[in-house]
Amino acid sequence: SGNVGGALIITKEMYQKINGYSNNFGGWGREDDNMALRLNKNGGYDSLPPGDGRYKELKHPRIMGLDQTEQFHQNVANANDFASGLSDLKYEVIESTTSFYGQ
Repeated sequence: SGNVGGALIITKEMYQKINGYSNNFGGWGREDDNMALRLNKNGGYDSLPPGDGRYKELKHPRIMGLDQTEQFHQNVANANDFASGLSDLKYEVIESTTSFYGQ
């Protein structure tokens, strides 16, 4: 299969199986290609049929030169990373709130 950029719907089980997104990407570029590789390595993925789950991108100007930055080149070097992801994610909950829709 092809591209997973833009929008992706995935089950929690599959997300855990593929180890989520790599933590070795920053800025812009190649994280969607890495996700496609992870999915293909674990059975692939399908596109929705025409008319199901469509969205319209927000119009925005293309920022020239993003694919020429040092960060982009680091992302290219990490394109085949399968080790990083949920398994090495480190975070700290700073604040937690609960809200209810309509209240």
